[in-house]
Amino acid sequence: MATIKRIRKSVLSMYLRTKCDRELYLSLHEDKELEKHGLPVALQARPGIGVLQTAGRDFEDDRNTLLISLFGPAAIWKPDSKAKTKPAQEDLGQLLNRVQTVPSIIFQGKFDPKPFQKSTFGQIGLNATQAATIPDLSGLIPDLVLVRHPIVDEYEVLADGERKAINSSDSRLALSIFDIKHTSEANPSYCSEISLYALFLANWLKENNLDNRYYVAADCYLWTRLKLDQSKLDKLAASGSNYSSEDVVRALIEDSENANLRFYLPTVLNFFREDIPRVIAIGDQSPNGWQNLEWHVDQRCSACDWLGHEKWANTNEKAKIQNNPGHYCFTSARQSGHLCQLAGMTRGARKTLEVHSIDCVTKVASSAPNAPAFQEHTHLKREKNRLPQRANSLLTSTVTVDQAAMLASLAPAPNFYASIIVNFDASSGMLTGLSIVGQATTYTLGQQPKNFPVRTFVVDQKNLDEEWVALQGLLTTLSDMILSAEQFVRATNGITAQITFWEKRQFEELCAAIGRHLPKVLMLQDRKTRSLAWLFPAEELIERPDGAISPCVVFIDEIVRNVVFAPTPHVITLFDTVEVYYSGSGPVRMTDAYYREFLTNGIPRERIYEIWSNVSTITRGTVSLPRNTVISEYSNALEKQCRALNSITNRLRADFRGHLKSRAARLLTSIPQGARGVAFDSKLWIWWEQLQFATRDLSSRLLLAQDAETLEANYEAMRLTNGRRILQDLYEFDILPGSTEAKFEEGDSFLTLGKDALPGLPFNRAQDILKPMAPAYTDDSELLTRPLWSTISAEINSLDLLNRKARVRLFHWREQTWFPYLVSNSQIDLLNDVFITKGISTFKWHDICSNILSSVGTPPIATPDLNAARAMAAAPPQRRGTDPPTPIASVLWNATALCSNSIVPQITAATIADSAEQTHNLNASQKVAVKNAIEQQMTIIWGPPGTGKTKTLAALVHSLTRALSGDRLGTNILIAGPTYKAVEELIERIIIAIANDASCLADIFIAYSSSQRPKNFSHPYTKGRLASFNLRDREQLADECYASLSDRNKITIVATASMQAWKFAERLTNNCVGQVFDTIIIDESSQVQVTTAISPLATLREQGRLVIAGDHLQMPPIMALEPPVGAEYLVGSIQRYLIERFQIVSCALEENYRSNEDIVAYARSIGYRSSLASVFPHISLHLIAPLDTAISSLPQGLPTSTLWKEILEPSRKVVTLLHDDDLSSQSSRSEAKIVAGLVWCLRNSVSGEIDGRGGGAHHPPTPKEFWEKCIGIVTPHRAQRALVVRELKRIFPSNPPELIDNAVDTVEKFQGGERHTILVTYGVGDGDVIAGEEAFLMQLERTNVAVSRAMAKCVVIMPFSLAGHVPQDKKALKTAHALKGYLFEFCNKEQDGQILFGQKGKKAKIRYR
Repeated sequence: MATIKRIRKSVLSMYLRTKCDRELYLSLHEDKELEKHGLPVALQARPGIGVLQTAGRDFEDDRNTLLISLFGPAAIWKPDSKAKTKPAQEDLGQLLNRVQTVPSIIFQGKFDPKPFQKSTFGQIGLNATQAATIPDLSGLIPDLVLVRHPIVDEYEVLADGERKAINSSDSRLALSIFDIKHTSEANPSYCSEISLYALFLANWLKENNLDNRYYVAADCYLWTRLKLDQSKLDKLAASGSNYSSEDVVRALIEDSENANLRFYLPTVLNFFREDIPRVIAIGDQSPNGWQNLEWHVDQRCSACDWLGHEKWANTNEKAKIQNNPGHYCFTSARQSGHLCQLAGMTRGARKTLEVHSIDCVTKVASSAPNAPAFQEHTHLKREKNRLPQRANSLLTSTVTVDQAAMLASLAPAPNFYASIIVNFDASSGMLTGLSIVGQATTYTLGQQPKNFPVRTFVVDQKNLDEEWVALQGLLTTLSDMILSAEQFVRATNGITAQITFWEKRQFEELCAAIGRHLPKVLMLQDRKTRSLAWLFPAEELIERPDGAISPCVVFIDEIVRNVVFAPTPHVITLFDTVEVYYSGSGPVRMTDAYYREFLTNGIPRERIYEIWSNVSTITRGTVSLPRNTVISEYSNALEKQCRALNSITNRLRADFRGHLKSRAARLLTSIPQGARGVAFDSKLWIWWEQLQFATRDLSSRLLLAQDAETLEANYEAMRLTNGRRILQDLYEFDILPGSTEAKFEEGDSFLTLGKDALPGLPFNRAQDILKPMAPAYTDDSELLTRPLWSTISAEINSLDLLNRKARVRLFHWREQTWFPYLVSNSQIDLLNDVFITKGISTFKWHDICSNILSSVGTPPIATPDLNAARAMAAAPPQRRGTDPPTPIASVLWNATALCSNSIVPQITAATIADSAEQTHNLNASQKVAVKNAIEQQMTIIWGPPGTGKTKTLAALVHSLTRALSGDRLGTNILIAGPTYKAVEELIERIIIAIANDASCLADIFIAYSSSQRPKNFSHPYTKGRLASFNLRDREQLADECYASLSDRNKITIVATASMQAWKFAERLTNNCVGQVFDTIIIDESSQVQVTTAISPLATLREQGRLVIAGDHLQMPPIMALEPPVGAEYLVGSIQRYLIERFQIVSCALEENYRSNEDIVAYARSIGYRSSLASVFPHISLHLIAPLDTAISSLPQGLPTSTLWKEILEPSRKVVTLLHDDDLSSQSSRSEAKIVAGLVWCLRNSVSGEIDGRGGGAHHPPTPKEFWEKCIGIVTPHRAQRALVVRELKRIFPSNPPELIDNAVDTVEKFQGGERHTILVTYGVGDGDVIAGEEAFLMQLERTNVAVSRAMAKCVVIMPFSLAGHVPQDKKALKTAHALKGYLFEFCNKEQDGQILFGQKGKKAKIRYR
């Protein structure tokens, strides 16, 4: 059905917010056109929404006025006919002709894309037929266009939507677009609007033959409210001093946010190439074609004109909804039982159920949790027990709870608890209202609790001063409540407390507000009130040491989502929940729709803007209200929100009495001071480790409260059954099929035992599960009263995943009879239907960290770091310390001096480096690294992928050993790293080098912690002692190692994990800081935190040598929480700390031996030095059989495509395969089959040797060669790994399964490896899942490690939906350029195709270089 359509830029914006095909199609029509054709007619916007538009216009007028005054004659604009001081729309060409000086700025320049729209679509790849289907685009009016001179190394936007670097000799002027937005949050829809402007402006220049005078700069900006309180332009205007136009431009750019066109241009291109044509084709197919378009109701739909929520509708619109309920999504979902009614249902999960014919709520309610559909998607697997209950609740309008659930976040008996509500406006970046209610109790029989009434605080003016008044009111009220509670319970050392928020976002907004006013908070007179800054910490402030989010803070919506099944459709909101789940005589209802956001939890933003308008009378339709009445109504709404939250919390406490397993945390109201007797920065480091411990502890407790199915779905539990005792504490189990990909390996320890269908069992005491007549336990009876997680330890002895067998040690470290006693006398079967998961670690690294840094003390060189002061909100000491400097202190605070201090004469270092060069065939950069490391007291070696870092370090140790052996001098060398695996590879190379050198003598020891199994190094070694051992008392090999280290005539090399190194100082010097090692090498230093690195540093000798080796663009340290903003380098890796704090220049290895030039060029594009070069630039695959033959022999069940040949063509070194999949989450069967098909083709065509590297003769690879050299498959998720391995084992049944297992792994496991071909498979297509994992999936380091494993070819495989996703999170956006750049810029050519799965074809596309 043909209809008249048009496109406005708002159509693009709304589509990117909702990703709703139905909304997109309908929004292409005017209301009259919709009525004419019987299509759903748009409903009016929410009541009072116009006030937001007014606020936006006022903000734009204010900014324009400021800019016009600052630019003076360089401001190019046409006055409005009515308001002469405001710019009016004017033809861009005419305004551009008026530019006399550069820089100048153009206001409201309009250009009409219609004359060149079809040619634009031709530029971006649409043919004439496709271009004709795209509706006309309305006129485009960028708010501002800055005309300026070119900038070196910047990019221009081309007419085809690609970016191109500007030539240094380019004389054209740049046009940089600015869009003014009344918001504090730049989001993809706003940035995409600017990208739309940029694309069509580039084509406008081309159409008007102006592209030889101007270009569109890729650096375009959003001018938002984000920096309004720190505006450089406002300061410039207020200064009254002379300033140039260039000064104004710099201030404008500082006040704005870069629109990141490199991310959003592909989004706009895809909108016109794919989204619009697809939606129109389906919608126009028949009169009711719009009904066939994809739709889904969730929180993103609250502003949609076709939502159709009756409670927002006026009388006329209610009639429209009632007459045509199928026209509006909310009523249509209710009428049809649409699966989106199930709160939390992702779009991919919904489609997965629909594929399995579970297409309505009724069918979900009747589905068994073991239905096959529930195994096909992570969300469904995790929720398989809850979804039927949630569906039943919707169908029956009843409420049930999970009676077996344990709540690890709610404490059973806190002395004080409060509920806090936070309302905020994302546009202004301000709070709008706060409320709090509380209660204190002693739990004494006959004594009534002390109730604190609800207090509300409305921010009634749109400025930071009024926000501070409200914030101060909340903090003061809470402080008064705490003081009164302490007096009520007669507490002398603080009270136990819990503070509930409905959702985490509200807590985060409160923390952000604290950050905006942090100086004022820290200057409050009352110390107790001031201390609340650490209860709600700003992002630049380090949290209290007792947890990343204080154990006192609880988010109720998370609990409700997991254990309460209520008839709340689409989204679990506060008021939907409290209407059916409440404590007391009745629910707290918000009956006034003006104050309720139906798919979210806040008060509608327009209500506060009515107040902020400052008019005396506010008009809503035919009703007029005094402003004070509206403020009172707003306050009443805040009060109801607070009472609703309190009611739900009390109901949870009542329903789950006896199942509340959180510890009632003590609410600390003192100002944290940090450790005493240590240097100022050391306070931060100790504090950070205490905080990491507390955060991990809390996370572990929350983990242990979860059910087996949820843990298994997240790969955090291995479910076991049929346990049989093999030896004293060793049991053999069968692994259940869904658990073979759990995140465990042989040797994993510190695990605990759980029970299916009994979540939270580890929190139970042994005496609670014993049979009534069980015999007494005669050994340590105290074990009976302790939680099981602390008395039963699990350790994986062996795993046979092929046969699904596991051998697990189950024991108590001291009482050998304990677990057998429990097995015999427990009411619960502990050997069947159980699981193992990570336990709660009691190992406190912060204690060791504190001991080391206390021994370091406060030396005079320990200059405090100002960012440490900001993070701790503490003033650095004025006096310098007096403790004598130690070598570790010199590294931490005087690293610059160490780098310039020579400890070996230059000529000696050069001689040793020459020897290393000859023996190990070092290149120039490797030789320089060895020379510097020998000569200087400290060297940082930057080893990009494939540059031979391990080889260089082995050459360094070997050549140093040889030189000292020749001089008959002794030395102690330590090799440390983040893991044992990291140091094992290096020490093995050192062992081989020394063993094969007749002039070398050295004892070599590899030390492991007491819980690790030492590796047996079997290489023949006759040059001294070679042994691996556990670091524990009464260990003979350990004593031999200590004796060797003590003999100053011997060369002793020790390798161990960084955390173990301090033990050598303690044993040999009776102090955790002691001079033991003359040379320390910390390998893979990008993964070693500063607080871990102090362990090996504590053993450094005076004038000792320190080598820090790693690559900060590969995987970073694993941390329990995000560091304070601004202090990331202080608690990040030791490599980053030294580089950023002391501006030390790394000694970079510059020749890549692994990869061809295309792959190395990609590495240079993401941050490696331009000097990084490929030694073998022409490496490529060599085919010994035609690809056509291999493709034609694909086994049954694998997909086919003409693209296979294009992908595997040896001349294409970097390739992207994009395919159609919006269902999968963490695993994709179709993508696993694609991978298997490509592997099959390689296995049957590729040589075991590659071209371009001077290898051996070409030959068909043996299975061992193929899986260990030729192919590697990298994936972010273990679920996808499992599917790929399963497919590969199916089509290669005769190949050793362990070879296939080792060829497929996650990014973390592949770091350090290499293969001829790397296939990177993402397996995530569900847009909702992608949004939740964007930082993980698009992390620069993760992308870098995956791609850089490839020698000859890298193929990245992912769904279109992932490729097109633009991160919302700003931190994710900062590093997403690595993946986005690979997909859309580095792979710069494109070919469309199709993948056939049997008879069904799926759209696909390859991009390549």
